[in-house]
Amino acid sequence: MKKILFLTILIVFLLILLSGCNNQKSTKEQSSISQEDLNKEYEIREKCGKQSEEWFKSYQQKYPGDKFTYKNHYSDKLNKCFIYITSFQSGGYQTIRLVDVNENKEYGSCLGNVGDEDNFLCKFLDKDVKDKKEWDSFIKPYLEE
Repeated sequence: MKKILFLTILIVFLLILLSGCNNQKSTKEQSSISQEDLNKEYEIREKCGKQSEEWFKSYQQKYPGDKFTYKNHYSDKLNKCFIYITSFQSGGYQTIRLVDVNENKEYGSCLGNVGDEDNFLCKFLDKDVKDKKEWDSFIKPYLEE
């Protein structure tokens, strides 16, 4: 009886030990897959950055008197490259745009006086937006993940 109990405990212990070894192997496999995915993601983001820079240079040439800033973001969820452009015109006006770089599609824009965000005129996906704060909330998912 003691031998059977001992053998049963030994078999259970060996099964637990062996299943742990298999899990370690699959974890190593998962980490190599994750590294591949990370490399692909890095390449996509780098490509988005380069495309955004080219798009921005072309856009900037159309408005030589304005001062600009921009940032780009690749959205994994939407599989799109976005650029967020802020331009400052003479007279204290400011224009902000969110554009899909690859499709050259404007998702939204705002126009108003610098420092007076309550009185900006904004549109998002061709619909009027009540103010810049609401517009910021609409574009936030496109620029963060």
